Amino acid sequence: MVYCPKCHTPVEAGSIFCGQCGLQLSSVPVAPSMVQPSQPMPSIQQMPPQHSQEMSPVQQLSPIHVEYDMRTPVPYLSSTRRSGRPLIVVGIMLALLGLSIVAGIFIMWNDPALLSSIGTSEATSQTLAGQVTFQNTQGHLGYTDSLAIDITGLVPLVSSDHYAAWMVDSTTGRISSLGVLKLQGQQGSLTFATPGKSVLSLGNEVEVTREPTSEALPTGNVILRASIPVHSFSHIKNLLVAYPTTPANVSLLAALQTQSQSLTVYTGTLGGWHNQDQVSCRAQNIVNMLEGQHGAHYHSLSALCQKAHVQAMPDVNLGLLGTNNDGYVMLITHEAQMTMMQADATAVIRNHAQQIILATTDLQQWYTELDRDAVALVQHPQNTSEIAEMQTLAQNALDGVDTNHNGVIDPIQGEAGVLTACTTAEAMVRLNF
Repeated sequence: MVYCPKCHTPVEAGSIFCGQCGLQLSSVPVAPSMVQPSQPMPSIQQMPPQHSQEMSPVQQLSPIHVEYDMRTPVPYLSSTRRSGRPLIVVGIMLALLGLSIVAGIFIMWNDPALLSSIGTSEATSQTLAGQVTFQNTQGHLGYTDSLAIDITGLVPLVSSDHYAAWMVDSTTGRISSLGVLKLQGQQGSLTFATPGKSVLSLGNEVEVTREPTSEALPTGNVILRASIPVHSFSHIKNLLVAYPTTPANVSLLAALQTQSQSLTVYTGTLGGWHNQDQVSCRAQNIVNMLEGQHGAHYHSLSALCQKAHVQAMPDVNLGLLGTNNDGYVMLITHEAQMTMMQADATAVIRNHAQQIILATTDLQQWYTELDRDAVALVQHPQNTSEIAEMQTLAQNALDGVDTNHNGVIDPIQGEAGVLTACTTAEAMVRLNF
């Protein structure tokens, strides 16, 4: 047995390199110009067997001086052969990746909506917007019996998918279908009406969903949602939906508009009567419409009025002015003030509620003057000089007055009337997506 002179590891006789440290154990021919041996390469000495346990490996071998060309590569020694298994795994992974890419392209090719949404999703998310406006039909201001939805930035759909709109009552959870949006490019629109009642009776929240099928309730994803704050809505409903003491429980603004329109028409006919009994009885009807059944000057029409063919005006329970500020005008003022005071009222709601109050302030002044003239006419029907002023006051209260001559009745002090109050209330509940 021989030992490596460097690491003293036993090596087999005739080995060229040490299996442990790689030291060359026998000389290798090299170029004469590259190697200058200082002394001849000695041969490996064998340790006599009888001294193998008495001498250390260093003592058993003489020093060996080896010089060789550094350009000559040292063979790589390994006890194991490299395996080809990692290459097989990499090949399988690349094949699976390729199949995934091909499958994705196939799916998108067969779903143009998905393909188009990939290219437009970011732009659509930036431009998707819309508005919900509450309106009235057939000139019935204050009823808000219809709505219109207009949206831009919608992704075009294919197959059976459609965009649907829903009205949600966030307090009770009730959901009502408003219908399917009509699409034109990336624009969608819808109109919905509830004849005879306010559409706001269905709820305070509007949702738009993308639906795969036609269902009674939404099943798809919500893409747009807007709502009227719950606490503010509790008072807005009194203004635009219903009120317990109005005729047929219509909203306060609807009752105001109906009563004011009747008063304007009725006052306009005063000048066509010359019989003093007829003038006096008609003037009493005007007082009753203004003050209501509990007014200081309220009186049922006498038999003399019936003889003069003057009929009592219906639905004058509360009156426009009422008694002790309990008529339509002051009730609307109160509800507008309460709406403004709610913690969840938005800046838009507060602004429009303030404009309603400006309108009712004007109405209070115009109707008070009209009531004073009507009471005087009841007592002195021969004095018809005030009839023209009464007609002007009634018309101003209904339509408003363009005091700054800009061609528009603005929601400001001195201009706003009944129509302004109603349209302002409708603007107060306008929703933006």
